[in-house]
Amino acid sequence: MKICERSKSTSFDIHIIKTNEELEIERCVMMNKYFLNKKFKPFEASEGYWLSRCESYFDKIDVILDYHRCEIQINYSKEELKVLFEKWKSTYEEFEFIGFKYYWNNIGQPIYLYRDTKFDWESLNDEQEFRKIEQGFAKIINKYRKITGK
Repeated sequence: MKICERSKSTSFDIHIIKTNEELEIERCVMMNKYFLNKKFKPFEASEGYWLSRCESYFDKIDVILDYHRCEIQINYSKEELKVLFEKWKSTYEEFEFIGFKYYWNNIGQPIYLYRDTKFDWESLNDEQEFRKIEQGFAKIINKYRKITGK
């Protein structure tokens, strides 16, 4: 038997069908490789819909990665959140961080961090994309630290 030269140059990939849970587990493994000292774990947000969560990403802050946005949950009491929210809103600017836009509409919701569509996300490889997301988290946390003094 001999391998055809045409087969060598036109190889093909076989993609095994994976469940959403398996895909999210793979995503967590990759994120844990890039987000040092953080532990992302898959969880089922709703039936068949899996996301990644890092509890205690920062002191009293949990992070959930969705495919189109990131959620940053500040785990304060309602009274503490009211004070923080008022201070935050006085300095709020939707496109404050390059490559991102974010929203924090009320204390009952997390801070939603989205990719700014004007930023060239398509040109980034996996590692660069995760590093950029990590920068987005860092910007939110730095603002949180500045406002709270923590």
